[in-house]
Amino acid sequence: MSFLNLSLKQSICIAVTIYIFLVISFAYFSFSQEKKKLYTGLDQQLEMAALTAPLLLPHNLHHQDMQKDDLTRQQDYQNLLALSEFADSTDIVYIYTLILHDGKILFTSSSATEKERQSGEGLSFFFDLYEDVDPQVFEIFRTGKKQFIEYTDRWGSFRSIFIPQFSEDGTFYLAVADFSITQIQGLLNQHLYQILALATLFLLFICPIYLVVNQRIYRGAKVLEQKVQQQSIDLSINQRRLERVLHSANQAWFEINVQTENIIVSDEYHTLLNINNKETLFTIQTWKDNLHPDDMNATMAIFQQGIKSGEAIVMEYRRKTAEGKWLWLRASCKIAEWDPHKNPLLMVGVVMDISHRKRNELVLQALAESGTQAENDIFKTIVRQLALSNDMRYAFLAIVNAVHTHATTIALWADGQFIDNITYELKDTPCANVAQVGACFYPSNIQQLFPKDQMIVEMQAESYIGVPLKNTQNKVLGLIAMLDDRPMTENRQTKDLLKSLAVRASIELENRAADEKLQLSARVFSDTHEGIIITDANARIIDVNPAFSDITGYNLDDIIGQHGHLFRSDKHSPEFYDDIWQITNKQGHWQGEVWNRKKNGQSFPALYTISLLKDDAGTTLHYVILFTDITESKQQQQTLESIAHYDVLTQLPNRTLFADRFSQAIAHSNRNESMFAICFLDLDNFKPVNDGYGHDTGDQLLIEVAARIQANIREEDTVSRQGGDEFTLLLRDIESFTHCELMIQRIHASLSQPYLIDGHSHKISTSTGITMFPLDDSDLDTLLRHADQAMYQAKLSGKNHYRLYNALDDQQTIHKLSRLQEIQQALINNEFCLYYQPKINMKTGDVFGAEALIRWQHPEKGLVPPFDFLPDIENTDLEIQVGNWVINEALAQLNTWRKQDIMFEVSVNISSHHLQSPTFHDELNTALAKYPKVKSKYFQLEILESSALGDLTTISNIVKSCRHTLGVNIALDDFGTGYSSLTHLRNLPAQTIKIDRSFVKDILDDPNDYTLIKGVIGLAHSFNRNVIAEGVETTEHGLMLLTLGCEQAQGFGIARPMPADDIKPWLLNYSPNLEWIAYASKKKSIQDRRIKLFKLVSTQWITAFHNNIQSSPEDVESWPIMTQTKCHCGHWIKRAKRKQWFTSTLMDQIESSHQTMHQSALDLLMIYQAGEIDVAQTGLIEVQRAFEDMNIILKKNEAAF
Repeated sequence: MSFLNLSLKQSICIAVTIYIFLVISFAYFSFSQEKKKLYTGLDQQLEMAALTAPLLLPHNLHHQDMQKDDLTRQQDYQNLLALSEFADSTDIVYIYTLILHDGKILFTSSSATEKERQSGEGLSFFFDLYEDVDPQVFEIFRTGKKQFIEYTDRWGSFRSIFIPQFSEDGTFYLAVADFSITQIQGLLNQHLYQILALATLFLLFICPIYLVVNQRIYRGAKVLEQKVQQQSIDLSINQRRLERVLHSANQAWFEINVQTENIIVSDEYHTLLNINNKETLFTIQTWKDNLHPDDMNATMAIFQQGIKSGEAIVMEYRRKTAEGKWLWLRASCKIAEWDPHKNPLLMVGVVMDISHRKRNELVLQALAESGTQAENDIFKTIVRQLALSNDMRYAFLAIVNAVHTHATTIALWADGQFIDNITYELKDTPCANVAQVGACFYPSNIQQLFPKDQMIVEMQAESYIGVPLKNTQNKVLGLIAMLDDRPMTENRQTKDLLKSLAVRASIELENRAADEKLQLSARVFSDTHEGIIITDANARIIDVNPAFSDITGYNLDDIIGQHGHLFRSDKHSPEFYDDIWQITNKQGHWQGEVWNRKKNGQSFPALYTISLLKDDAGTTLHYVILFTDITESKQQQQTLESIAHYDVLTQLPNRTLFADRFSQAIAHSNRNESMFAICFLDLDNFKPVNDGYGHDTGDQLLIEVAARIQANIREEDTVSRQGGDEFTLLLRDIESFTHCELMIQRIHASLSQPYLIDGHSHKISTSTGITMFPLDDSDLDTLLRHADQAMYQAKLSGKNHYRLYNALDDQQTIHKLSRLQEIQQALINNEFCLYYQPKINMKTGDVFGAEALIRWQHPEKGLVPPFDFLPDIENTDLEIQVGNWVINEALAQLNTWRKQDIMFEVSVNISSHHLQSPTFHDELNTALAKYPKVKSKYFQLEILESSALGDLTTISNIVKSCRHTLGVNIALDDFGTGYSSLTHLRNLPAQTIKIDRSFVKDILDDPNDYTLIKGVIGLAHSFNRNVIAEGVETTEHGLMLLTLGCEQAQGFGIARPMPADDIKPWLLNYSPNLEWIAYASKKKSIQDRRIKLFKLVSTQWITAFHNNIQSSPEDVESWPIMTQTKCHCGHWIKRAKRKQWFTSTLMDQIESSHQTMHQSALDLLMIYQAGEIDVAQTGLIEVQRAFEDMNIILKKNEAAF
């Protein structure tokens, strides 16, 4: 025990050392990550500010002929103010633009700090020389590449971004933004101090932990000792469990001491050998004494090899039982232990009875040896061996008729002998189940299961097992079955034997049917009126029929006594004819096509059947030759083959020939272990050509497509037209998917070239799905379906694409198609409805509009929200249908409200796919025309910013047309989620910008969201756009937005979406938020807004922290920002000090109170997370006191502001 304690103490010391190292490593890593994160955030701010600069300046400021007197001093100062106001709202110090003129770098605009604007010193104006510019800026003008630079000039030390820009006439200039390096260093130092303090605190924690763990060492050792005892008990239980498993598997274990030759066996071993005396001793010698003489040498050789090599061995042998019977056993064993001299000591293994399997093998061997017997003998051999080997009373083999109503036995064994065959009805018998569903096993109560089967009653049968006989086309020919008057036990070997015998019997039955067909063919040809030649044994002609003379032109006198060589043409070699006679003499007949020569020398094809006639002694007497002139048949065959195997329009292989080529490709792939590809091609934009220019043009286009595909594939490849504008490819000997890709890319490139048909140029493209065999090891239909599904995925990703089949995509496609059908039916069944969410002006309290939101009233699932079904129809025709339904339904509701004197704007969401559809403008115009009394100015289209920026030119043209031609309003929805928002804002003719709810939700908690919303509102005002915020859930959300200059809003804090019928009652009962109106009606200075902002965010922070501490840990979703410099208030304090909004004394007091509040909150958080929730809740008073102190300081100085 003392040794164990010593080891644990040493382990703890090592753990403490590692812990200290990890704490130090954490401190270093945390500081490095914070520095990296800080620089990443700053660089994003710099880039956004620099890109904003050109947007705030006149669009023609930069041009090739710029001169110093282009701007008046007033215009120049207006540019300075525009840039300065934006810089003041951010942490950026300066934003400006530069040009390179006559080898000098000049300012064309620049912001200025508030202090500089007040003093008038340090200002930079249009065409001012940048005297101490960093030399790297000249390099940026030379290379034209964006670059971050840290440098010092007369304005200070900065980290700056220089972004190359081009004006409308191509003039090159730089957009620049600066951030103070001093401020960056201050932030890093502050974080470093926090990390060091935290690391020190963690290091102090290890001391009590070490003492506690040291005290528990002894107790842990005691517990370990108890576990060892318990494991010993478990080991004993497992050993007994193993013995039970071996017993249930009819196996026994043994252990051989190869040095003493003693053998220890389990009780099951005695049971296998029927040895009642459990005290019987076993040795290697007693084992050898009871081995079958025929198995002795082979078994002992394997045994000695196992001892010598130490590897696992398997032995199958016969051993005598206690009654003197021979039992087939299978032993698996291996050396498990060696003595100190590395000599084998113990061999362990298991043994099982395999007598039943061996009997089955003997049955199959007997059948193999009887393969040359007559077919009836073979069927009897199968039945007899089956019954005897399994000790069954009955066994039979039967064939079924074509309609599976009756069966006739062809070998029937009963009570140890064959009896006469019978025919019986299959209905209500176990044999009917075998013929219909396959192998059947009924271990007992067969008469009760099939009470109408009189035959099994007469047999007194108790059990039954049967297997169907099937031909190569998987058609049921009959069955083989066994019955007994005792219950049967299920045995895998018996089932396997039955299946093997069924295969052998099926082959024999097929051979018999084939022979009958040959005999029938011989009779038909012997009675035909086609050409007949009879020769003697030496092939000398002794007679012909009149049809022969009609076909060949020879009469009887011309050819009697002549040799058959007389008719030979020069189209076959002598070896060909030799082979015919050799086969005929060997097999007794030959059939095939031969080119003959008529009397006039003309060659013609003939279908030959040669039969050999012998006497009873087997001596050849005559050859009977029947032939038919198949010239017309050949011609028709070629025509039919073309029709049957080739597409009439393109002359490409059709599905039938493609399937044949596929079979050849499978065989080739298996022989050569090679791959091939199945590709499914569908033409993009073929339907507009076919519908717009006529089917003749469409046909010509398809013919040209076929020609181009054939020109781009190899001779061993196959292209097939499946119908319409769909083609399939079989590309053989594909080395890899890359190899296949190159071929598909070449085909796509060729097919995408213009087609000139009847003086018109047409352009199409192709979508292709690919699957690879044997990677996709399926039949042709499945491979084509997989390629088709992959092609569908390619179309979804855009035209002129290709996609390799993926099983997951297949399942997703099936699911999506099913979902689309369900939604399509819902549209037909009128299961959709619109809910409306009111929009208000927070300043006046007026309701000015509502947004229409689709819902699915599912008959089983109830009300389904849009996000559960709209993604399924994205980029489909169904999306356009649903979009048109929404437009018509919203306009109809507007008309209904108009009649009720409810006049406000209704907005609907329009997807990018719907907006860019060719018929969008016309369908919207048609919908508006249905309601002529509804003014279009009351109808608004909301377009997602992310979709609007996908194809700016197209979207912009559509929006302009809808706005100016149809008179509807346009809103840019979810603004701020698109990357290029700033760059494209001026180019989108939308009257309203809608701020996304994801930013509004956390505006009171996340300073980043606050900054983004502030910037969006500022840009909206700069570009004279209306702005509305969605997701307003609380009064505080509204107050924050009003502080920032946003007056319009919608959200749960105003009203939830509601059915159309509820809008009027809601309007009657609606009460504006008086707190919003009161705040908006007051005249507020900039300082008032700043103080209101601080009060809102500090109250939000303390409320969130207080609610979390008062809640259970599992109910806490997230904590407010606990780092004092990163929370909303921390950002506010930092900016106020930098911008010198208030006196330094006041800011120091506020910062001190804020720091005290955060420190107290951090202490409580650690106590809370340690599980001492009651203590943490009691300590809330300290945090609340610090918060109140901070607000008292603000209130005292409010008058001074």
